[in-house]
Amino acid sequence: MFLTIESESERRDLLFAVLEALPQPVFVKNASLEIVYANRAMRAGLAALKGVEFKPGVHVSAQDIFPPEKIAHFEALNRRALAGETVVNEERLGDRLVTQTSVMPIRLPDGSAGVLGVVLDVTAFRQAEATADAMKAESAAKSAFLANMSHEIRTPLNGILGMAQALAQDDLAPGQRAKVDVLLDSGRTLMTVVNDVLDLSKITAGKMELAPVEVDLAQQLRAAVDLFRPRAQEKGLHIDLVIDIDMPRRLRLDPVRVRQCFNNLLSNAIKFTSQGQVTVAARMTRRHGEPPVLEIDVVDTGEGMDAGQVSRLFSEFSQVDESSTRRFAGTGLGLAISRRLARVLGGDITVTSSPGKGSAFRLTVKAEECDGSAAVGVDGTRLAPRASLRGKRVLLVDDNAINRRVVQMFLAPYGPEVTEASNGREALDRLEQASFDVVLMDVHMPVMDGVEAVRCVRGSGKPWAEVPAIMLTADAMQGDRERYLDTGANGYVSKPIDQRELLTAITSALQGVDVRSSAAA
Repeated sequence: MFLTIESESERRDLLFAVLEALPQPVFVKNASLEIVYANRAMRAGLAALKGVEFKPGVHVSAQDIFPPEKIAHFEALNRRALAGETVVNEERLGDRLVTQTSVMPIRLPDGSAGVLGVVLDVTAFRQAEATADAMKAESAAKSAFLANMSHEIRTPLNGILGMAQALAQDDLAPGQRAKVDVLLDSGRTLMTVVNDVLDLSKITAGKMELAPVEVDLAQQLRAAVDLFRPRAQEKGLHIDLVIDIDMPRRLRLDPVRVRQCFNNLLSNAIKFTSQGQVTVAARMTRRHGEPPVLEIDVVDTGEGMDAGQVSRLFSEFSQVDESSTRRFAGTGLGLAISRRLARVLGGDITVTSSPGKGSAFRLTVKAEECDGSAAVGVDGTRLAPRASLRGKRVLLVDDNAINRRVVQMFLAPYGPEVTEASNGREALDRLEQASFDVVLMDVHMPVMDGVEAVRCVRGSGKPWAEVPAIMLTADAMQGDRERYLDTGANGYVSKPIDQRELLTAITSALQGVDVRSSAAA
């Protein structure tokens, strides 16, 4: 039942009881800035912190509470409140306590002006703010460190993998080809480790961005299985791929991230299976009122795991046991990142296993069924015909001679005419001297970097102001691609440069494909 107050005295008694019970200190001052009322919390606080005691008929002033150097400050705040303003003041008392006092105008019972003050303990809030600021600074420092390490590692890797890819296209003797294959495999393994660490950082920071496009998933799965088939055959394993007859031909999802998860599961299945087979099964499940879910099962006849090993399976930097670390090289990040990626994609990775009976992994991902013709996904892009670049003039800008040589070898079979420059300033000079069909622009260079150079090109007002520009960079952190495209670039290829990606980017730029609008979608 709601409390009924029938008299003014009852109202005053209730108000007094409420004020006395409040845990926050409350005080009232008169026009002379003397405290004429302090509730129990205020009296206890002043007694404990300042040694001030309230006695009947004795008013307490700022001189009784604060040191001389602070009296003028607090009196000025209170006079602003007397003038009709609400003022907030924060003060540190001792090493830890932080108080926030709000003072505001009030009308006293005799009709004169007064000041009402409420004191809050904001110590915990300020400590939380400081902790958050420290964490933000630490995160920024970590991101900067990872970006720098990514650049420093990717730059020499570009030279190693680029030369190895170029050698692989030559007519090599069997022994030489085996050595080149080792170079390529080792370089790509190192690249995987770098990418794993960067992906973990992005996911942990909540900055993993997805790029959903329309793809033919069945074709993607077949291509992935075909990629791993030689490795399985070396071990005498058979791979079966079963795609449900009701699987839609086209799905909208992030094909790069889905394939990253799937490749990790398939690679592990082959790695940890010594005999028998690996079966891949894909289907779509539909539940009323929920988005369709793509399910991909990877089942092997390998060693299997006990419950304890399964519980550690998705831990970062961990493998099922130390012996597997010695037998099968790896960082222990793959499955941890794959599960996190799957959850970012709206699904999960689960596993059932038992010792000696193999393992069954299930990858689930939310996917949108599409009508109409499928757009070509990142992994489904075909190489352009060799004659497609013949006669095209390419301006290659990079301060690293090895990187320029790698790109030259990648492009040579396709017949373009390549002109080199070692920095952005030289690139602008070359553009003044001759016309080009496309510019391949490194980002980090002396004299003038690639970002500034592209901005100068776009703002030049010259006939070559709209020449297609593709950024080549070892920067691969979250937001780098979008940042470079925002400068006016038409494409982005990360180092180590993959020949297929480079040719695809050039072909797209020459065809006028608007990469910037697709990146923003």
